Amino acid sequence: MAQSLNLTVDQGSDFLVNLTVTDDSGTAYNLTEWTANSSFKKHHTASTYYDFTSEVVVASTGNLNLVLPGTTSSNIPSGRYYYDVVLKSNANTAVKRVLQGTVKIDPKVSR
Repeated sequence: MAQSLNLTVDQGSDFLVNLTVTDDSGTAYNLTEWTANSSFKKHHTASTYYDFTSEVVVASTGNLNLVLPGTTSSNIPSGRYYYDVVLKSNANTAVKRVLQGTVKIDPKVSR
């Protein structure tokens, strides 16, 4: 089962969250043989989606960053979205959803 974590992004600001991806027992995934992908959208059937850049920091400890540049977040309408982080094996033999939650895009007021 995927772990849950809710995120808040300030519209127009650079966003980075550092995560350690673990299984249900709390053991960190070794990401050496996996590729991480993460997207978010208004609801699960929405056709418009946005991608986080997933950067593996230390593969052996399951450590990765989700990144959203301010130039990208400034073009995303404010509101609540749903996201997940999916691991795909490099051999294309397995897919695991390891993290999920909401992303709140807080509106920018200043120019």
